[in-house]
Amino acid sequence: MAQGEKYERLQDEEDYEPLSRRPEKVQWLRRSYLFALLLVSIALNIFQYLQANISQFSSHWSQETSEFARIRYEHNLKWSGITSYNNGNYTEMDLKWGELRVDDGIIALPKTYALEKGIPPSEQFPWDSSKDIYLVNGYHGIHCLTQVYLALKEYREGLPQSHAFEHNAHCLDWLRNDIQCRADDTPLYMMTNASGPQNGVGQYRKCKDWSKLQKWAQDHSACYRYGDFVTGDKMKSQIGRFKYCAKDSPYLPKIRKYFNQSDDWFPTDEELVTIY
Repeated sequence: MAQGEKYERLQDEEDYEPLSRRPEKVQWLRRSYLFALLLVSIALNIFQYLQANISQFSSHWSQETSEFARIRYEHNLKWSGITSYNNGNYTEMDLKWGELRVDDGIIALPKTYALEKGIPPSEQFPWDSSKDIYLVNGYHGIHCLTQVYLALKEYREGLPQSHAFEHNAHCLDWLRNDIQCRADDTPLYMMTNASGPQNGVGQYRKCKDWSKLQKWAQDHSACYRYGDFVTGDKMKSQIGRFKYCAKDSPYLPKIRKYFNQSDDWFPTDEELVTIY
């Protein structure tokens, strides 16, 4: 310090306090800062955990994509207590159940594809020796439902049964097996004092889109029409059920030749006898 200059303290030594002895406000700020750092650290850990689990959840849903038609659970379906299939109007009910068809569910798949997917060999598609015929499981369920409904309809009207009891028992057992296979765990609310079945009415469930399954099946069409099972099932040859190809089908020339038809002939549904 130059001679004559007066020293001035910036702070009285007696007033100085270490950080540990500063006023409570400063201590509170320090604690708040540390607490904020802790919160940030916890938030980052939670984010990383959620990110990992969201990835796992997405992976789970990707596994729910069906192996063949590649469809997923993406369609919300509301349970209804009364539909046109059970509204008590027998005329309308018979019409609705009679409209259900399994024709699209009969498909033709390349034998190489079936081998790759581990599907057992099946009956050969009559118009292409490189393909086999298969019945899509969902359509088999529809088939069984219509057969059971027909048995109930015939019982209601006092008519002879078109199918033996064993056939209906087979269908019921197939549906039971299919239901237990899917093991749907949706909790349905119960109304024990209701006048009719009310369990789960109004609730929603996640379903696959049937129209997408239908589109996939149609893309692999086996040109099949079920028609009247009473007469059709008893025919010695079932090949007549496989003649209903689209107008742009490459199999039409073979079909026309087999059935000895002209080049402008095209099979129509008018040749079929309805189920009901």
